[in-house]
Amino acid sequence: MRPFAFAILAYLTLGLQLGLGDIVGWGGWGPNLVLVVAAWIAVRAQAEFALLGPLLLGLGHDLITPMPFGLLAFTYGAAGLLTLRMRKSLIPNAPVVQALVALLFGVLLTVLSPMFHWIRTYEPTGPGWPTLLLSAVLSTIAAPLVMPLLETLTEPLGMRRNPRIFD
Repeated sequence: MRPFAFAILAYLTLGLQLGLGDIVGWGGWGPNLVLVVAAWIAVRAQAEFALLGPLLLGLGHDLITPMPFGLLAFTYGAAGLLTLRMRKSLIPNAPVVQALVALLFGVLLTVLSPMFHWIRTYEPTGPGWPTLLLSAVLSTIAAPLVMPLLETLTEPLGMRRNPRIFD
């Protein structure tokens, strides 16, 4: 994967999430575009970048959200690792697989976010489970719609044409 092209993709993704978050979402509920792009990178990129890409997107997402710094980076990195472990059995271009990987990222965020808040403050603060779970479901619905647009970026990003052939 080409670092400069990834930096542009991350910048545009974070900008769209920041700009469209209140327009598309309602009351904290909305699709998480950064989550969808991180899931796509975890499925499509080479092994090294399948781990590093979601982690870097999570760090950038941490900078634009009020969540504690490191939560999204850890969550996206862990979900990227899980996706990397199971992606030999995945068909990357199938919409169902794309939605399930986005759901994996969202559910992991739903589980880890309240735990992370409780560890830091010893009280349940931050976004609640229903808000995070509904956001994960909306991201899962958005994933098959957004990922075909991302497929057009495989050549500029330097990804392999056939994602079934891994390292």
